[in-house]
Amino acid sequence: MAREGIIKKGGNEEKTWAFAKDMMSEKRYEISIPRKGHMVAFGITGSGKTESVLLPFWEQTKSMTTIDGKGDSLAKSAARILNPDANIYDFDSEFNILDGLKKNEIVELFRNAFYPRIVSTQETFYQNFALTAVTFVLNFMEDVTFEKIFISLFRENIKKLYDNYHDNLSEAEDLIFQGVINNADYASYISSLMNQLQPFALKKNLNVNKNNLNLKENNWFSFRNIETENTLGRTVIECIRLKKPHQRDFQMTLCIDEFSDLAYSYFSKFIKEIRGFGIQALLLTQSLADVIRTDETLLNIILDNTDLKLFFAQDGLYNEKIAQLFGQEIKSMKSEAFTVAAGETIVSSSEHKDYLVQPSAISELRTGNAIAKIKIEGNLKKFLMSFNHIDINKVLNDV
Repeated sequence: MAREGIIKKGGNEEKTWAFAKDMMSEKRYEISIPRKGHMVAFGITGSGKTESVLLPFWEQTKSMTTIDGKGDSLAKSAARILNPDANIYDFDSEFNILDGLKKNEIVELFRNAFYPRIVSTQETFYQNFALTAVTFVLNFMEDVTFEKIFISLFRENIKKLYDNYHDNLSEAEDLIFQGVINNADYASYISSLMNQLQPFALKKNLNVNKNNLNLKENNWFSFRNIETENTLGRTVIECIRLKKPHQRDFQMTLCIDEFSDLAYSYFSKFIKEIRGFGIQALLLTQSLADVIRTDETLLNIILDNTDLKLFFAQDGLYNEKIAQLFGQEIKSMKSEAFTVAAGETIVSSSEHKDYLVQPSAISELRTGNAIAKIKIEGNLKKFLMSFNHIDINKVLNDV
């Protein structure tokens, strides 16, 4: 797929996002923010992902939803300044993520948000049992909220629903829901879901009777990296995945920072299918190790389905694997910063062209520098990159 607008040409008034040097031809380019195709960026804390990738996208992109899975308060404050018309949310903000979803979509959201990774046959049984109960109570509910679902799932309440409405069920539905409601172990089978659902049921701000998530607008969700807020982050991802196919009249960017902590079993399919819904994914995490810890297959799928791969400074654990991605023909790389305009480069002109990217050099990359593989006009090219980053402290101090 050709990259729309990524190499700046005469008359392109978009800001320069990065300076890039082709590792093979040594040609130098100014690059603007890509508007199509998925992107992934790996880099340890302090390597420059937020200032080099996330905030420039946020400043220059219309219809972008960001889910910050580490709850960076400084980044959130900078986001508010850079885009004052955007909606900024956190765990204490008022929004109803379930509003506007169909019954089967809510069940699907619960499946992926509350059961991100199934580890046993027994857990699969508990999941299916609990979600069957959720399906039943949703049949008789309007203006759905976490609180209403939670209350309805208590045994005495779900039995009341059945007694009042079972005449409206088909024979098959009646048999299925009788089996759930009359099961002697009902409470224990749904206890896992109830424990996870309870924090959301108790948060009045998450149960407001309004739908205030507009995917055409710019939305920033800031969630801390703790279990409950990670779960809420997954509900936002699922909400977007389920709503966007019904809203194909616009293109949006979805950025997930620390995506490896928010990933779930369906995430690999999610990455492959959302391009057709008009969603550009921007995925950020610390290292390959974080994704491999979650699901090694997911890492391969992400690398296969991203048109732009950025590697900022790494912790060293998988630097050999990263170096292999760049093949045998690339010059060895040093960690000095470079500015294309000043003619300085990361690579010394005296070096030969048959060196590998040195794994140790990947850990020594300066803040805001990266090595990259970018698909341009159907061809993968390899670059050394320096970003026109946004300094968070400067943004905050200039207010």
